[in-house]
Amino acid sequence: MILTIKRSDKSKATPLSEAKEKALASVVSGTNSARERFITPITGQEMTYKEKESQALQWMASETVPLESEGGYGFIFGEVGITADTPTGVAQRILSAADGFRNFIGPAIESARLIANKGIHDSTSTEEVEITLEKFSAVMDAIKL
Repeated sequence: MILTIKRSDKSKATPLSEAKEKALASVVSGTNSARERFITPITGQEMTYKEKESQALQWMASETVPLESEGGYGFIFGEVGITADTPTGVAQRILSAADGFRNFIGPAIESARLIANKGIHDSTSTEEVEITLEKFSAVMDAIKL
């Protein structure tokens, strides 16, 4: 008598499901690591970047040179001698960094993340999951300013 044990479909799918779950977590981790190469991961830093950009835009649009005593440009004046030697230089550097992230770095990271997530979800084998994750890692490593 031969005893045959049949695995359920759920049991057969478990290794692939687990591989997908781990790969998706790796995509989140890899995305965070890539972003942290370009933006500071301090709580509240995103608000700081937005305010700095707002002040820089206002500075560049101002018809007169604002005075430090007038207020409203604390981030601009606070970075003179650090980011650039003049308030206008600071504003320009802030806007350049925001533009670089918004138009190049951010979209490249987001596109890679979405492609990887789709590839992982669409994978039909653990090998496909691994290949997708390797491609994602290579793209993230290649992203530069």
